[in-house]
Amino acid sequence: MEENSKLFSNQFDVIDGDSYGIMTHDDELEDDYFTQYRNDINEHEIIQDDPQEHLSQRLSQLSMTNKNDDDDDDDSIPKYLQDELDKLTCTIDRKDLRHIAYILYELGRYKHLHDLWSLYLQAGLGQLLKSIQHEQPYWAYQETFIHQQLNDYKIKLDYYQKEYDSCKMDSYIQDVIEKLVNEYGLIEIHMDCQYTTALLYNKYHDHQLQVQYQKQTSTQYQIDVGKQILETNIQLLTMKHELIYHRLQLLYDQPPRSYDKLEFHLLPIDLYEKLLQQTKTKLMALRLLCLQTNIYQYETKLKLQKNEIIVGKTMNEILFRLIDQRIELMHKQMKLKLDFHT
Repeated sequence: MEENSKLFSNQFDVIDGDSYGIMTHDDELEDDYFTQYRNDINEHEIIQDDPQEHLSQRLSQLSMTNKNDDDDDDDSIPKYLQDELDKLTCTIDRKDLRHIAYILYELGRYKHLHDLWSLYLQAGLGQLLKSIQHEQPYWAYQETFIHQQLNDYKIKLDYYQKEYDSCKMDSYIQDVIEKLVNEYGLIEIHMDCQYTTALLYNKYHDHQLQVQYQKQTSTQYQIDVGKQILETNIQLLTMKHELIYHRLQLLYDQPPRSYDKLEFHLLPIDLYEKLLQQTKTKLMALRLLCLQTNIYQYETKLKLQKNEIIVGKTMNEILFRLIDQRIELMHKQMKLKLDFHT
């Protein structure tokens, strides 16, 4: 069956950095909002013989990479927030006004971080979803590290809360500054945390289904077949969402940025621009065809895989249901990535 499923080259699978992105398995959470923690929370890189030593190494890495937590004394705030503060008319000195906004910004930032890492702790303890019995921890040997992070954030929160409580201003100005910080300072952090939280719940739930599936399987064949079906579904869903994104690019006449690198030497500028536009249009049409073809071939491949299982009667109803649940989670994760355009 594998030999008969020849797909187009994967050069057409993504849009060279403009794509909405391919769905991956294990490191999706680490590769998104908390990039700086990529080597700090990764259940696949855990050293089993000495977890405490490994945690110390990760803490050292964090102190070097997480520069945002160490730069708390420069009153740096997002440009959009600064622009809005410059428009504000009040009796407070501009420098003091910026400092108050900075305190509020840091207070909100650490509140988001503390809330998110509290969820990380629940996931690490196997307590994130109350609807599943006998939850399994999502990351091993990470409880100490996460507690340390939560403690650090709590110290920061207490510090900035005291700083803010000591600021003198009337209630009207206070409300205005808080509104500006929330709307122009913390909005991006808020959206990032929303995305990461939703992704965490999705990956955690999928992890629980994987554990259940492994408990239900009795043969290596069942494990391999389940993996093949999920792999094909991932590729199929990726193609379908790439097709949606590609159609949006066509609708708004926004070819991938990589097409701008096309070169036609020794041509007059007007002829060059005309030929470039024609080439971009043809490439967009070709890629549309390739995506549609890949979708058809992945659908055919998936149908063959399922028919093989049905004919051979190698999977029971529980295993089928677990696979279907994981596929549904994949759909939700794809939609999540598309909604946030990551």
